[in-house]
Amino acid sequence: MIFLKAIAPKDINLGLLIKQIEPDFELVECFATPANSDNREPRTTGLPITLINEEVDKSVGCVITPVCELKEVFFEALTAFIRVLEKYTLADIITNKDKLATLLF
Repeated sequence: MIFLKAIAPKDINLGLLIKQIEPDFELVECFATPANSDNREPRTTGLPITLINEEVDKSVGCVITPVCELKEVFFEALTAFIRVLEKYTLADIITNKDKLATLLF
């Protein structure tokens, strides 16, 4: 559920907003934490995802997860995506209010 507050567009960071409203960032299976897992150690980058601990739950996810190098590439890409969004606010993307209003209303 999303609640809107009276916040100025210049104070709404796009990266933080996306991290709050996006339910997950599961680009690949190994980015998910199993619902029945008690081991939910968060990543240190601030992203709202956790990699599956293959030692705790070997029955979940991709069979190559323990030796896969691709998951780190995806994690790096996801981190870069969020970092770019964090450079901008809502005010940065609504400078063309009149054109947006014409299309939306």
